[in-house]
Amino acid sequence: MTGELAELQERLRYDTPFWAAHCAKILNKRRELVPLIPHPWQAEFDAKLEEQRAKGLPMRAIVLKARKLGFSTWVAAKFMQRVSQLPDQLAIVCAQDTDTAHEIFSIALRMYSHLPSYQELGAGFNIKPDLIGKNFSRSGNRSFIELGEKNVSLRMQGAFASSVFEIDTANSPEGKRGYTPSMIHLSEVARWKESSTSGPASKMLALLNALPYEPETICVLESTANGLNFFYRRWQDAVAGQADPDTGETYVPVFVPWWRDQGCAQQFSSEDARARFVETIGDTRRYGEPAEDEPALQELYDLTAEQLAWRRMMIRTQHENKVELFKQENPSSAEEAFILSGRPFFSSVLVAKAIKAAEAADAPVRGTLRAAGFEMKRTARGQTKVPTGAVWVPEELQKAGEETLDVWEHPVTRESQLLLPEAERQPEGAYVVFCDVAEGKEDTFDEGDFHAIQVFDHRTRMQVAEYESRLDRHLLPYWLLLIALYYNRAYVAVEVNSVGVAVNDPLAKEYRYPKLYRRRRRDRRSEDTTEIIGWQTNPSTKPLMEGAMGAALEGDTRGGLRSVKAARQLTVYVKDEKGRRGAMPGEHDDLLMAVMGCHQVMEEYRVPGEPGKKKRRYQPLDDVSGY
Repeated sequence: MTGELAELQERLRYDTPFWAAHCAKILNKRRELVPLIPHPWQAEFDAKLEEQRAKGLPMRAIVLKARKLGFSTWVAAKFMQRVSQLPDQLAIVCAQDTDTAHEIFSIALRMYSHLPSYQELGAGFNIKPDLIGKNFSRSGNRSFIELGEKNVSLRMQGAFASSVFEIDTANSPEGKRGYTPSMIHLSEVARWKESSTSGPASKMLALLNALPYEPETICVLESTANGLNFFYRRWQDAVAGQADPDTGETYVPVFVPWWRDQGCAQQFSSEDARARFVETIGDTRRYGEPAEDEPALQELYDLTAEQLAWRRMMIRTQHENKVELFKQENPSSAEEAFILSGRPFFSSVLVAKAIKAAEAADAPVRGTLRAAGFEMKRTARGQTKVPTGAVWVPEELQKAGEETLDVWEHPVTRESQLLLPEAERQPEGAYVVFCDVAEGKEDTFDEGDFHAIQVFDHRTRMQVAEYESRLDRHLLPYWLLLIALYYNRAYVAVEVNSVGVAVNDPLAKEYRYPKLYRRRRRDRRSEDTTEIIGWQTNPSTKPLMEGAMGAALEGDTRGGLRSVKAARQLTVYVKDEKGRRGAMPGEHDDLLMAVMGCHQVMEEYRVPGEPGKKKRRYQPLDDVSGY
């Protein structure tokens, strides 16, 4: 074989877009037999697999998508390419049910049937091995397409050996399989139903554990979203770059929204009809909830009127006029795809904007804080050594055991601006700190809550620092004090629900930190108002926090968020059928609660030195009494 033919054979074996365009045939929506030319998202998905292959890694991907984007077809093509061009391959496609399995089986068999023959190819080698056997069983027995050399003696002499494309379903028994696959595709895995013998997670694990972690092996987990199940957990791990908890493998995440498909558009009968529709965009009085997000969707994703008309039509005709059902099967962003029984509290479009803004922000620098000096103060317990200031220590100079702070902006001080021209100097920074203290409870996954501290610039309403950990509670007041001192003696609000008092009291009574938040309480009998140190989240104050957060999300700063992790907690903050608001089961909202607390405090208090009669002024506590 010449070098040119050898190069062609290599491309036909491994270059899926090339093989698909020249060898594979599919039925289009008009039921016409056409070459398989990849959509942009299919090509991008394939490129991510090939990027792993080029590094000598096994190919692993998890795909979160809208409906009917052709991923099953493309993965079937990639598998059929290898089964028909390489010996000793075993590809397993496991579908959610027998109807889907039959459809994928038909796609694969059609691709094989229309492979060009030896003569049609005219390349001097054969790319269409013999069909040794095929079978599709709706009863759960083995369904397969087996390719190779029919002549047993030729096979023994080294001719193309047998390769198999096998079709499985989620509810078929997994114990019968005693061989090792080279490729696995778990189709619509989030929608696998429980069987009488085992759940979908156990069937998935049986298949994943059978696949060796070797180069040239492929595993694709692909699905539309279906609540916070095992698929959701794996998607979150992939996005975070973390290894799968069961297999230890790392999957590349691939998300494709509905609006990338040009077919998701409804054409208008005339320009007048289009103009009439454009006038209704965002008109919730006439079209209700489906129209609410339309203006924001246009702004965020540059959607056309045709796309919005298709969306409105699909919500009305295919999703019972329920926007959340549409978002689950046709998400605009990965974050809005996963819903449970709770309804997301904040608008998914505003949340998507906040996440997008956070992702666009520069990465934070990491480091720790140390006391810049000490003074002795008298408390009820006697003399206490109290830090008088704090200095920044970069991460590379940290010592083992020191706490780590993520910082987007260091404080604006007089000293930090000495080298700037006088015209460019700003007022000293004013900062707000909110501490959400972990109550020590464990969630569904046996993980304790986190302490969360957020720092915001009061003037710009932008996040400047973040801290999250499970630090021993008795150590938290000292660390919180260092953060407050570093940020120009920031105004500090500590949530005092339950165990938060154990953090708030040392700040006030031992360290005598003067700038602590005070809530007002009115005596019903005397009408006198007293002020009590600490923020308390209750049925009266929680709506205030949520309202402040909602207003911030609608503003130009998109909530002021620079932390992607905090922004993503907006997606799991829900309102259930009883009206309770909080994180979905198994999720955390500690960072978000601290962000909401900062926004509410900034709403209540005016920036020092700036006018404003409607807001409270910072009033330091008395240094002697602590109140």
